[in-house]
Amino acid sequence: VSNRGRDGIKLRIVICKQCSLLFLNPRASMQEYKEFYNSGKCSEIYRGSNKVKEKYVQNQFRKGKSILNKISPFLPSKIDGVLEVGSTAGRILSYFRDRGYGPIQGIDPEKEYVKYAREVLKVDTMEGIFEEFKTNGKYSIIIMSHVLEHIVDPISALKHARELLASDGIIYLEVPNLYSISFRSSNNWFYDFVPEHIYVFTPRVIEKIVKRIGLTILKNHPQNNYRHHICLVLGHSNISTIKMPKPDNWLYLIIRGLLYNLTTPFRRYYFQRKRLI
Repeated sequence: VSNRGRDGIKLRIVICKQCSLLFLNPRASMQEYKEFYNSGKCSEIYRGSNKVKEKYVQNQFRKGKSILNKISPFLPSKIDGVLEVGSTAGRILSYFRDRGYGPIQGIDPEKEYVKYAREVLKVDTMEGIFEEFKTNGKYSIIIMSHVLEHIVDPISALKHARELLASDGIIYLEVPNLYSISFRSSNNWFYDFVPEHIYVFTPRVIEKIVKRIGLTILKNHPQNNYRHHICLVLGHSNISTIKMPKPDNWLYLIIRGLLYNLTTPFRRYYFQRKRLI
C-alpha cells in the first residue's frame, strides 16, 4: 500500500486482506532489532541522544500516573509483582513502587536506559528483549506501553505475557492506532511507520489478537473516538466463550488513508487557525 513511512523513509508497507493488519514487509530479524536497540541508535534517532534526559524521565512519571489511574479499578486486592516490558529509564515502575505496588521488575534492550534505571532509580531491570525473558514467577500487573508494535511476533509476545500473568492479574496494553490519522494535522497516513514500528493496529485488529490468545478486555480507553492511542486493560478469559469481532475491510482502510492524504492541507489550515483562537 506504500513504499514510504514517516518523513519519507523508504519502507514497504503491506496490508493483510483477511484481517486488515498493516505491517512492514520485509522487516529485520529479531536479532537485528535487538542489536539496533542495544547500540543506542533508536534513542539517538528519536530522542536526540542515547543518554537519559530529565525531560524524558518527567514524561515517564506522568505516564506512570496515567496508567495507574486507568488500571486502578481492576487491580487485585493483593499485588504479587509488577513487570514492565520496555521499561526504559524505569520511572513508570518507580512511580508504582513509590505508591506501594511491588515488587517491581523491568526489561529493556537499551543499555544506557537500563543503567539509569538500576543506578539512579534503583529499579530491578534486566537488559534484553521480552522474547528471551524467563522466570518462574507470576505478576499481578504487566505493563506493555508502546512495545507490541516493536516486536517481530506480537501474538507470541502476548501469549508469553499471559503465561506470566497471575490468575487475577491485569495487563495494561497501549499501542499506536491507525485511526489516529484523523487526529493529526500535517503528517501522512503512514506517520506511525518507522523501521522499528513493524505493525500499526486498528482497534478491531488488536481486539481480535488479544481475544484469540485467551485475554479479555476489561476496559478500553478510547480518546476522541479512537483518534489517539489504543489503551486496553486486559485479564484472563475462557477462549471458548469469546465472541470474535469482525475484521476491518482492508479496501476501506486504504480509501480512508488516501482521503486523509488528500485532505491534509485543509486539516493543517484548521489546526493552525484553532491554535490562534
